[in-house]
Amino acid sequence: MKVFLYLLLSINLYFTNMLTAQVVPQVFEDKVYVANRGSGSVTVWDTVTKLTQTIPGFLNPTRLVLNPDGKRLYVIDDFSLYIINTETKSFTVIKKIDFPKSKPFFESSGRPSDLAITPDGKFVYVNVTTLRNRSQGGIIDVAVLNTETNIIEKFTAIDTDIDTLKSKGIVVTQKDLNEEFYDVYVAYENINNSFKRSLITLIETKTNSQTTFTTRNVIGDSLAATVDGLKILGGTTDFERHISNKLAIIEKNGSGLIEEPIKFYAQYFAPSHVSQKTFATALGNKFFMINTSEPRVSVKEFSFRGQSAYGIALNHDENKLYIVDLSGNKVFIYDVVGDIVVLDQTTPSFNVENQPIGIVIGPSSSSPKVVVLPPNHLKVKVIENRFLTQTDLVVRLTWKPSPDPTVIIYNVFRNDELIGTVLADSKLEFDDHNRQEGKTYTYKIEALITDDQVSKPISITIKT
Repeated sequence: MKVFLYLLLSINLYFTNMLTAQVVPQVFEDKVYVANRGSGSVTVWDTVTKLTQTIPGFLNPTRLVLNPDGKRLYVIDDFSLYIINTETKSFTVIKKIDFPKSKPFFESSGRPSDLAITPDGKFVYVNVTTLRNRSQGGIIDVAVLNTETNIIEKFTAIDTDIDTLKSKGIVVTQKDLNEEFYDVYVAYENINNSFKRSLITLIETKTNSQTTFTTRNVIGDSLAATVDGLKILGGTTDFERHISNKLAIIEKNGSGLIEEPIKFYAQYFAPSHVSQKTFATALGNKFFMINTSEPRVSVKEFSFRGQSAYGIALNHDENKLYIVDLSGNKVFIYDVVGDIVVLDQTTPSFNVENQPIGIVIGPSSSSPKVVVLPPNHLKVKVIENRFLTQTDLVVRLTWKPSPDPTVIIYNVFRNDELIGTVLADSKLEFDDHNRQEGKTYTYKIEALITDDQVSKPISITIKT
């Protein structure tokens, strides 16, 4: 009998240990990737083991992106695009695309400046200068890479006769993940001394149309989109002295490009995917948090422990902020709690190789693995309910359900504050009462299965 009880206890302990043991992370999980321009390499840092690995073989890598599941890394070099398999420990190169070869009618080499992946992960857009003369710029072509076939399907030329252009940042938004239509914002500048200016062209793939916005200032190296995709951000400064710094903002359905004065020349951005905040760097000993939830943006300033803050990225849980130190060859890691960045003398960091530029963060092994599909077709209407002595101004929200049948509830947010919930099996409508006339409100709806299984939000902004 004792032998039987001992055997039963051993079996129970064995299965208990199996259930409580940590799941071994997959190769592509818990990784930070940093492009080192000066050493022709990409540093891979493991957030759990704290060990680094180097991917060699580049010339001057600068910018990189991951597909949404973290299994493919895309890196731009001097005249090439690399596709890297992050599911193998050796991080093997699947394909190298040389732009002169992939587009034979280039008159000279194609130099990429930035790249962006579509939210659904199906395409990578690359902003390329087709060089006529290296000192005088060229024309702008946007390469479109199919991430399933790893083939550049087409090049979209910016519609202009000017051939003294230099490509800069690029960002892509997508209104509905169920439809392969994208808004691609492409930044570039005219480097002709007589016509110096910067431009951002919106390419709408649904209509195959282009709209161009112009500023007489020089634009920074990257663009960013807010969580709802309704604002596109870029840093600008004057061409001559670089002291008149502004934030360029393009609002969808707005009146074009506006520039708001700020205290820094923004170069790189790390936008939140859950709120209207965006972190930014300006190649100095400070970094910044931009809040776009109100009509006029506000900025918080933070001290950087390194020398030259450059590339910047938030992890998927948005509780860690990674900032590249270009001069110090390090990456510093800051804790983030809401709008608070923890600054102390024990800020952790890890070493990288020479002249680090771009940075991107892979998925975490501790993050929820269930992908919850978001709701769609969010609409808004303002209703005035007049009574004898007062008027109730109501913002009514309606939306279509998530395609996921396991969703049980929808959370409703106003300006990033939870204001209500709607059961999934009820009428998908929410009335926000007692709003003020002339105010701007941003609403978000997210689908929820459990507390840690939540979809990305859909958003809409309205002025009452």
